[in-house]
Amino acid sequence: MRNIFTFCLDCADIDSIKKGLEYYPLHEFSMNPSIVKRDLAGKNISFFDAVNEIRGVIGDEVRFHVQTVGDTADEIIRDAEAIRSRVKGDLLHVKVDAYEEGYKAMKYLKANGFKVTATAIASITQALVAIECGADTVAVYVGRLDNISGNGIEVVRGIRQVMNAHNIDDVELSAASIRTAHQVEQAALAGADQVAVGLDILKACANHPLTDLSVKQFVSDWESLYGEGKRVYNL
Repeated sequence: MRNIFTFCLDCADIDSIKKGLEYYPLHEFSMNPSIVKRDLAGKNISFFDAVNEIRGVIGDEVRFHVQTVGDTADEIIRDAEAIRSRVKGDLLHVKVDAYEEGYKAMKYLKANGFKVTATAIASITQALVAIECGADTVAVYVGRLDNISGNGIEVVRGIRQVMNAHNIDDVELSAASIRTAHQVEQAALAGADQVAVGLDILKACANHPLTDLSVKQFVSDWESLYGEGKRVYNL
């Protein structure tokens, strides 16, 4: 059973990934076609070269969610097979959209040893169907739901309640399409195991203006006593 809340960096830009790893506790990484377009457009690098460069930076023992693009079950399966054969590392999850063709593909993929992340989920029932198809992770699109006057956090909360009621403790519940630090907070309170965020949102979660003011005040008070540039190590 999972007992840790995880930040997943939603990114395909290698420099942002390196910076995220330098500063923050990151144990999962993910991307989707829109993120790939945003981060790789105009760069002279192939998709699989970029993905394997990321894998080389994050390591082989980190969960890495890479999305299929096909819009039929057969194409999704072929995408997944290509991803598994060409991307390094054991903890590789293929992301599959939660709709009819996707469910068909999920069943096949699970029967053939794939780790599957069901994504673009917008309802409790979609998550339940995906779980029954064998999904290892179910990812709710919180921000996109909120954009159309839905309530993504309540969907996360509802899925958690159903999972708890039926003792489903081997599926990761992800809150994805996160747009604000407040959504991260609410997702954690609603029972998400993981939030998929961009580096900007992770920074917003990790920092606060009041903390910045406190740091400046501590340094100012210390230097007024011991001299400019003085720290504990050079007294």
